[in-house]
Amino acid sequence: SLKRLRSLASGCTARAGRWTCRSRTAVCRPILAKNGNTLRLSCESRRSLFTNKESLLQVLINLAINSSKHTKNGTIAFCAKDRDNWLDVYVTDNGSGIAPEDLPHIFERGYGTDGGNGLGLTICRDIIESAGGSIAIEKTDQTGTTIRFTVPVDQKGESA
Repeated sequence: SLKRLRSLASGCTARAGRWTCRSRTAVCRPILAKNGNTLRLSCESRRSLFTNKESLLQVLINLAINSSKHTKNGTIAFCAKDRDNWLDVYVTDNGSGIAPEDLPHIFERGYGTDGGNGLGLTICRDIIESAGGSIAIEKTDQTGTTIRFTVPVDQKGESA
């Protein structure tokens, strides 16, 4: 339900000065379990985010769905790292990777490679860019894919 998603999203900003996603990503576990995948987290940061919590949760859900579609009985890892005035979030899977011919189009509206509607990564890009960040494919090959998105941190130290 929307109420449950909002509740899960409520901790995507600093809690006692730390960015946490453990309880927020709990909503992703059933999505990943569908294909026998597990979730590994390394999501600690000492910074407050300057972005909408529900939107950030939507990005995490979309990336979990995409990773899980291309990974069977594997691991999806979410990792957040501080970098200057940014928070870098990496979503890594050990799935089938993205074909080289698809890479230039992967964030285009309507471009899908798996029978989907091609909106998931476009929505991620739009959310991240509207927050002043960026999203990119860091690595992809037959051993999996890493997507990195970067969002600004709140310079005042307050949650957005």
